[in-house]
Amino acid sequence: MDSSDRWPVVRKTKSPWFGNYRLVVRQLRAGRLNRGPAGYEGASGVLFARGPSWKFALGCAGTWRKRAGG
Repeated sequence: MDSSDRWPVVRKTKSPWFGNYRLVVRQLRAGRLNRGPAGYEGASGVLFARGPSWKFALGCAGTWRKRAGG
């Protein structure tokens, strides 16, 4: 991933998620990939965390939804 910002397919991409892609690459380079929640949602008075943040940023499969604070 370190050189991915120079890959032709990445350089030609102009989709809305590209800014998120660069953010995740910077996190990887710094050794600090955000594996925490991307955000929270409420349902029937119960709060849930959604994550991991980096997967939501890239629109990847394999995300989780966990009950928060309890």
